[in-house]
Amino acid sequence: MFAAFDERFSALKTWLPLGFQVSRMNLSQLLHSLSDSERDFIAGLDYGADREAHRRALDTVIEQAGEVDFEAQGSWFPYEVIELGKNGLQQGHEREFAACLGIVLRNIETGRDLSNDLEYILTQQYESVQKLPPELRALMDSLIEGILSRSEAMDPPSGGPDEKRVDERSV
Repeated sequence: MFAAFDERFSALKTWLPLGFQVSRMNLSQLLHSLSDSERDFIAGLDYGADREAHRRALDTVIEQAGEVDFEAQGSWFPYEVIELGKNGLQQGHEREFAACLGIVLRNIETGRDLSNDLEYILTQQYESVQKLPPELRALMDSLIEGILSRSEAMDPPSGGPDEKRVDERSV
């Protein structure tokens, strides 16, 4: 599924310079470490509209380690501001950007987010991710690796049904 993507973006797997060691942070740790002002910043990303509702829903997502329950919460609160937050890095708000991008990546990985496309996100946000501090870049790399590993596990093995269909059409 992601084979061509994986080849085109293999550099994404090596965002960290060789030999550079950073401590590993997971998404839950980042989310729980967000200050009230960082959470408020994310909640206000839709020009401040529905800030309180977005903040309450964001706090729920943080308590669930970044997983959004779309059935219970819907796709508006807080996912609207989370998506706005992942769309662009604002100087001085690197942690908020990483948190939003991380939540979207986590929900892509778990199959909850069916509206976002990994390849598109990475193409659009590659430069922004490069500007993140090393620990946040390492977290994004880890989340991307999780998605790619999961998709590789879902690809049929060599000679599987998909390849046989292609071979049959070319005969």
